[in-house]
Amino acid sequence: MSGIFGRLNLAGQPVAPEVLEDMRKSMAYWGPDGSGIWHHQNIGLGHLRLRNTPEAGGDSLRHSEASRGVVLSAHARLDNRGSLVAELARSGERSEQIPDSELILRAYLRWGEGCVDQLLGDWAFGLWDAPERKLLLARDHHGISSVYYCRQTRFLAFASSLKGILALRDVPRRPNLLHIAHVLAAWLGDGAQTGYEEVFQLPAAHLLTVTAGQVVVRRYWDPSTIAPLRLGSDREYLEAFLEIYDEAVRCRLRAPERQNPGIDAGSGAAQPFAGVVGATLSGGLDSSSVCALAARELRSRDQRLPVFTSVPAFSTAGAEAPNRFGDETPFVEANRQFMGNVDVQYIRARTVSPMARMEHALALHEQPAYAPGNLFWIQALLETAQRGGVRILLTGQGGNATISWTGGMQNFWPLVLTGRWRELWRNSKGMEPDLLRALKRHLVLPLVQPWRDQKLRWQNRHAPPWDTYSAINPRFAQSLDLRGRMLAAGHDPHFLKRLEPKADQLKLIRPGRNELGAIWAETGAGYGMEVRDPTFDKRLIEFCLAVPASQYRMGGQNRALIRRSMAGLLPDVVRLNTRVGCQGADLGHRLLATLPEVRAVMARLERSALAREVLDLPKMNRVLQALQSEVNAETTRQCHNILMRGMMAGLFLLRHE
Repeated sequence: MSGIFGRLNLAGQPVAPEVLEDMRKSMAYWGPDGSGIWHHQNIGLGHLRLRNTPEAGGDSLRHSEASRGVVLSAHARLDNRGSLVAELARSGERSEQIPDSELILRAYLRWGEGCVDQLLGDWAFGLWDAPERKLLLARDHHGISSVYYCRQTRFLAFASSLKGILALRDVPRRPNLLHIAHVLAAWLGDGAQTGYEEVFQLPAAHLLTVTAGQVVVRRYWDPSTIAPLRLGSDREYLEAFLEIYDEAVRCRLRAPERQNPGIDAGSGAAQPFAGVVGATLSGGLDSSSVCALAARELRSRDQRLPVFTSVPAFSTAGAEAPNRFGDETPFVEANRQFMGNVDVQYIRARTVSPMARMEHALALHEQPAYAPGNLFWIQALLETAQRGGVRILLTGQGGNATISWTGGMQNFWPLVLTGRWRELWRNSKGMEPDLLRALKRHLVLPLVQPWRDQKLRWQNRHAPPWDTYSAINPRFAQSLDLRGRMLAAGHDPHFLKRLEPKADQLKLIRPGRNELGAIWAETGAGYGMEVRDPTFDKRLIEFCLAVPASQYRMGGQNRALIRRSMAGLLPDVVRLNTRVGCQGADLGHRLLATLPEVRAVMARLERSALAREVLDLPKMNRVLQALQSEVNAETTRQCHNILMRGMMAGLFLLRHE
């Protein structure tokens, strides 16, 4: 993942080259294939390059012709490159072999800020338009990219990583305690807040402009307005879905040509193959379907797909919740045999320390994570892929809200009460083969569910709604009026299911607020690779939102769209499996194996006034004591949600005392 950074001095004072160099050094690992800095008067841009496509050679900073005075720094992989080249060719421009960043520049010269509507893929850029005296920052619709910025009275600075911003001596480093509360309470925020009070993230599908000292952030894509799609038959939905999904995977296989291993002139060490594409593979539908489509495409090129699977180092017996499984090996093996051209590498990471991995993640991201209990296996997997020469890693993190969405809870009462019998028939046709089950699910449950939810809230009225899953100190939460803030923002701390399928689906996708893209961009950069997720594809998101909910729940089966479309592409033992993988299921045993490290972290937190103010340390110690008594599903859940999340937030706070 290439990185970008820059600074605009708002009062007109020149940008000092050493300031840009400080930013570059802090993010040096983002640019294994080179870097560049450009500055003129009060503006400076920088770029750290990872060669990610066949055309991504040459200069790392892209310039327009001198007469236009436009300079751009970008991370870019454009998935509609062909159509964009054809469109620009109509204006007489030759664009076949130019890098994707150059295409963005030409698109800006053609459409101005409207260029963002013409770009598909994973991209982010900073652009200086000298004639307009305008700085433009932009991020893709929903992909894997990141842009952070800090606006002060005298300047605005931006970078792909918080590290680039924090490298500046005049950037405040005050911790944003409200964001820490969000993390502890598993409340995903607005997509803009970070762990620092005056440093913000530019959300996906947004652009930021700075003109005459005025900073404006606006959203340019809103999938909630997508019109419903009505096709003639179930088969047509399947064919349309598979065509879009297949293209989303295929375009993410675009990579630099493989190079023979060479000898590094400095170290004398052999260099791995460049341009290798790999993938993560679990036993679930999302990563399995990504790998199935990628393997099919690579098979046509007589190539194989290296895949990486994390498996438990300790027994997960008793640590799995109902209908969950901790060891995905049987499903992965079924995939391997069925696909034929995938090479599986299993990663147990027995000696990996969860505490050390949290520290490493803080060094990469400069703020705590929502799921620190998964860091040990994610980092071990990425290290293994990096050692294998993988530069591009496919994953399927966004699938639950798109390709494998369950269909939500369909309420048929509005159709019954308004007499829309044809629509009722269309929605219910084939959804449930058993009439009694259909009546129970779609007519009885919608009446019972609100009463059941209200009963749960009443039973828990004397305790904070996050009491069973958060390490936040109750007094600290009260000082922030956390419950009131949640209600005002429309956040349900009970995480109850909704009776509006599309609203439920949008809540999972979280367009413009989802932080996964930035997390994967920064994580991939830390391991010298670009992470790509076909399930984040804009075209696929729009299709999956437009499809009737009945396509996701059919024949008494949830996730029906992906199950039907993968017939013949995945083994039935995977395709029809209804159990869910539980990654990090052996976390409890790993914590016990490194108990002195865990206790050392807790002791450090006990000595910190700030940690005691923010965290419920007695609760965290009770979780640890319960774990030492027995490793089971409940203690494992509490380790993930309370202990690990609390410790990572605490380690962040220790940096700011």
